[in-house]
Amino acid sequence: MRRGLLASCSLVLISAAVIAGTWALPTLAVDKLGTWSTAASPISGHQEHTATLLRNGKVLVAGGPDASAELYDPAANRWTPAASMATARVDHTATLLANGKVLVAGGRVGPYPSNTLATTELYNPILNSWSPGAPMIGSRAGHTATLLSDGRVLVVGGSSLVLREGGLFPTQPPDAEVYDPTRNRWTVTSPMGSYRLNHTATLLKDGRVLIAGGQGDAGPFASTEIYDASQDRWVSAAPMGVRRSGHAAVLMANGDVLVAAGLGVEPNALSIALTSAELYDPKTNLWVAVANMAQLHGGHSATLLGDGMVLVVGTLGHQRPELYDPDRNVWLSTGPAMDRYLHTSTRLPSGKVLIVGGIGVEAFRSALLYDPAGVAPQNPLALDPRIVAAVVLAALLLMVGMAMSLPAVRQRLRRWRPRGEPEEWIT
Repeated sequence: MRRGLLASCSLVLISAAVIAGTWALPTLAVDKLGTWSTAASPISGHQEHTATLLRNGKVLVAGGPDASAELYDPAANRWTPAASMATARVDHTATLLANGKVLVAGGRVGPYPSNTLATTELYNPILNSWSPGAPMIGSRAGHTATLLSDGRVLVVGGSSLVLREGGLFPTQPPDAEVYDPTRNRWTVTSPMGSYRLNHTATLLKDGRVLIAGGQGDAGPFASTEIYDASQDRWVSAAPMGVRRSGHAAVLMANGDVLVAAGLGVEPNALSIALTSAELYDPKTNLWVAVANMAQLHGGHSATLLGDGMVLVVGTLGHQRPELYDPDRNVWLSTGPAMDRYLHTSTRLPSGKVLIVGGIGVEAFRSALLYDPAGVAPQNPLALDPRIVAAVVLAALLLMVGMAMSLPAVRQRLRRWRPRGEPEEWIT
């Protein structure tokens, strides 16, 4: 009997091992969507400001809604005051020049409605000082500024507002302007095809600049145009599939341009908020629709990560950031839901992304860090109940087998056995 019970125990243990192998615990999933953490709080609150990565690895945050500026040191996770600008600015632009200085141009003197500015300022990181630059030909806010391959800066679109007795007087700024840092001079480009506000400007790999969408007198439009700085020429490009303004655009690793979300009207939809995205191929001059985002985004930012994915942050309301994976053509939600828009997003030399300020709950005077390589801690997974049952059964039978090996137990069991009938031989 003892051998039989021990054999039974062995059989059950082997069965439990087989069950455990068949229904093994899933491997703890590695979160490849990165991690979020709170960075040191800025000294001042910022919204509709600018953030510029300097050559020394620090980030200059300037304006929105005053003239203050400060520097973020990623190595120390610390903010230090920088020299203030001469003028308070909101909705301006900041461009890192080839000489290491930062050109700040235009904007408004305060929250809307307020006068727009034509003045510019230059920040010298070595001296931590600002100096006046040549004023633009026209005042503007909500424009774009793009550093060209030859070191000049292309400024496009925006709005021009004059607030005086009798009300607010909006006008369209003149056509695009180009700033030459070597001569500290602005010149008007050849005429554009359309006046634009809340558009995007993306420097292509061949040195041309793609201007996409935006808003005109008739609302958002899908048209695009390309500026060739070497010939001072604007040419019409293929229109987007969706009319949009206030969207985001980013140059992908392969040279295509990803345009995402914004405001407009989706085909067969009534909402003015967009979840669509599309890719522009400069070689073929074609737009191709890609996967829709999980959530609508407006006043958002789009940042190309080191692995080729794109991080989109921000919208009106509580929404999670999203990641676009071009290899799989999917959008993936990452991190906690946040209420933040009209902020800045800066990719640091480490590959992390610094999110600063914006409008929203707890956004104004705060900063976040996104680490694409970070792995979030995982909660332990629950054991499979079938494995638990098999192990418990094996343990019980093993205990019974051990008990049967004791002489006292075997003797007591013999007493309980019923007596058999006497054996007889029958002829």
